[in-house]
Amino acid sequence: MDRTTYTMMSFKESIINSNVKRILILGTAYSLVEIIGLILSTLGYFESDIRLYVSIVVLFHIVYLPVLLYIFLKKDQFKTKVLEILEKIYFPIIIVWGSLFTVLVYIEAQDITIYTIIILICGGMFVVKPIYSRLLFSGGLMVFSIMIYISASSIPIANALIFKALIVTGIGYIISSANYRIRYELHQKNAQLENINETLKDQVLRDSLTGLYNNSYIFEYIDNAIEMAIQYGKDFSVLMIDIDDFKAVNDHYGHLEGDYVIKKVADIILKETRDFDITARYGGEEFIVVLNNSDLKQAKVIAERILLTIGSTVFNFNEHITVSIGTAQWERDNRNTLIQKADDKLYEAKDNGKNCVR
Repeated sequence: MDRTTYTMMSFKESIINSNVKRILILGTAYSLVEIIGLILSTLGYFESDIRLYVSIVVLFHIVYLPVLLYIFLKKDQFKTKVLEILEKIYFPIIIVWGSLFTVLVYIEAQDITIYTIIILICGGMFVVKPIYSRLLFSGGLMVFSIMIYISASSIPIANALIFKALIVTGIGYIISSANYRIRYELHQKNAQLENINETLKDQVLRDSLTGLYNNSYIFEYIDNAIEMAIQYGKDFSVLMIDIDDFKAVNDHYGHLEGDYVIKKVADIILKETRDFDITARYGGEEFIVVLNNSDLKQAKVIAERILLTIGSTVFNFNEHITVSIGTAQWERDNRNTLIQKADDKLYEAKDNGKNCVR
C-alpha cells in the first residue's frame, strides 16, 4: 500500500469517527429536547399539531443512536464500511426531517429557518465528501421543493420559498466543500509532520556512519526485551562484536578506510542476522546484536556465520579483516550484567587469539 492510499484511508476513517461523535452528541441533545417537548405538550403546557412526526423522529433516534454507539465502540470488530453506512444515512434523514418540520410549522409564515439551520449544520459541522454532498444537498432541495409545492397556498409563494432554499442549499454546498478541503489539507500536513518527526526521531537513535542503532536505543531495547522475556518466558541472547587490530587499519590506510571497514562490517552483520534481530554500533569498532528468541546455542551459530562471512570478505586494500565475538544468553540478568557477560566473553575471544567466538 503506497503512502497516498494510506493517507486517504486514514483521513476517511478520521472523518467518519469525527462525524459519528458529532452525530451522537447532537442526536442525543436533540432527542432529549424533543422528549421534553413531547412530555410538556402531552401535559397541556402548549399545543402541538406535529407530535406524531416528532415521536417518529425521536423513536428513530432511540433506535439509531444506541446502534451507532455500539458499532463505534466495537469498530475493531466491524468493517469500516458498516460505520460509514450508518454515518451516511443520518444526513438525508435529518435533512428530510428539517424539510418536513419547516413545511408543517413555518410554511404559512414563509420562513425556512429550520431548513437553513439543518443545511448549514450538515455543511459546516460534518465533513462530507464533495461528491456525496452534491447528491445530499441536491436530493434534499428536491424533497423540500416537492413538499413546498404540495403545501404552499400558491405557486408564487412556493417559488419564492424554493428560491430561498436554492440559495441556502448552494451556500451549504460551498461551506461543505470548503470544510472538506480544509480538513483534508490539514490531515495531509499533520501526516507530513508525523513523518518528519519519525524521521528525526530515527536519526537521533541511529549512528550516522553505519545507519545502525546507537547506544541509547539498544539500551532501551534490551530493557524492553527483558520485560518481554519475563512476561512470556522467551529466550534472547546478545553478541558483542569487535573488529580485530582495527588501530592498524587506521594507522596503515587512514581513517577514511577505517570508516569504510566499520561500514562494511556493519552491513555484513545486518545481512547475516535475522529481520527481527537488532544491531547497534556500541562504540568505535565495536557492535552489539540482540538476538530475539535465541538461546546460547543458536546465538553461537549466528555468531560463527558472521565471523566466517567477515573473514572471507576482501576489503578495498586487498586484505582480510577478522572479528572477535562474545556471546551471552539472558538468564534473569539486568541489562548491565547481560552486556558485561557478553563483553567478558569478547575479551576471552581476544585472549584466545582473536577471530573466534566465545
